Amino acid sequence: MEIFTGKYTIKQIIKEHWANYLIKHPDVPDYIKKEVDKMLICRDPEKIGYLKYQCSDHYSEYVVIPFSCKSRFCNVCGVAQTNKWIDLTTTDLPNTSYIHVVFTIPDYLWYFFHKDQHRHLLDLLFKASSQTVLGWFESRGLKPGITSVLHTFGKQLNYNTHIHCIVTAAGLGEDKDGNSVWKTIDTLPEVAMKKRWRAILLTMLSDYIDYSFKSMLFKKDWYVNIGIRLITPKATCKYIGRYTKRPVIAETRITDYDGTFITFFYIDKSEGYDKKVYCKLTWEEFITRLIQHIPKPYFKMIRHYGVFANAVKNKYQKIIFRLLNQTKKISNWLKWRARHLKWKKVDPLICKVCGKEMVLKELAFRSLYINVLWVKRISF
Repeated sequence: MEIFTGKYTIKQIIKEHWANYLIKHPDVPDYIKKEVDKMLICRDPEKIGYLKYQCSDHYSEYVVIPFSCKSRFCNVCGVAQTNKWIDLTTTDLPNTSYIHVVFTIPDYLWYFFHKDQHRHLLDLLFKASSQTVLGWFESRGLKPGITSVLHTFGKQLNYNTHIHCIVTAAGLGEDKDGNSVWKTIDTLPEVAMKKRWRAILLTMLSDYIDYSFKSMLFKKDWYVNIGIRLITPKATCKYIGRYTKRPVIAETRITDYDGTFITFFYIDKSEGYDKKVYCKLTWEEFITRLIQHIPKPYFKMIRHYGVFANAVKNKYQKIIFRLLNQTKKISNWLKWRARHLKWKKVDPLICKVCGKEMVLKELAFRSLYINVLWVKRISF
């Protein structure tokens, strides 16, 4: 086995072992195989397709732009997709304070949701957490904005389901004359949130768990962490957006790989300070821990509630921005060419010989139905 030095990548590790992994684990669901296969051919022009731009006067000057897989399991695509989500979401949020709230469940329920036949019930985590927050605000005549993100992982890549929410530190309500007002709050009550969250979720799970299991869960500690107050939309989105659309581990955390064992670190804060802890896994266990977090197709990992709900967002957005004397921001997200120019200071589609803009010469893409790369050539 070849030993790599320098930066280790998830793609590199899985590419070496995926065939053997499937032999050892023939029951891997098809949707997981599909996501892994997409990641393995990402930016390989001969496997996924490409665009070829060429100078009309100097045929030796051309650039091939491979397609990307857009998979949340791909570290390269995931970073770009996360940054895009942060930018686009920021434009929709009013410039006000937000509260970061984390809803956790006892470890017994981690194993419950980890079973494939229960994965669809992850919807209930969204519903219960949103109802917990909305109910508290509604009892005060207010409607907040909530953006929720499901995390299924812990620091050691284990299965640990919990919900991260960003909640406006204010709510839309009415004054005594019926006029709309944007009323701020100091914080959310942690103890009340915990009790409400536990009661709502266990009620929703009543049809799926027996009475004794439910009674035992009711006696367990259910932590609801009312976190720091974030004062800008961008800081808020960055805080919870880090793992919305990318794998559960940043490749910078991988410190060693010898072909058999992978070593990575995580930060343990359980003792009141940041402690770097190293974890060493075989390639088989490492891959198992990674792929268990791939969501089923069409499952939405990010959801919006209250005044941020998709069905009413445009209506409430105008009211809130007017009350705050603000205007909706314009997205700063740059397309591929502009990003390349910004970071590398070179326009990739300009001929180095004559300075003319290159034109599209070829388009290639892989068929979804048969394993064929279709190439379309375009005349100048």
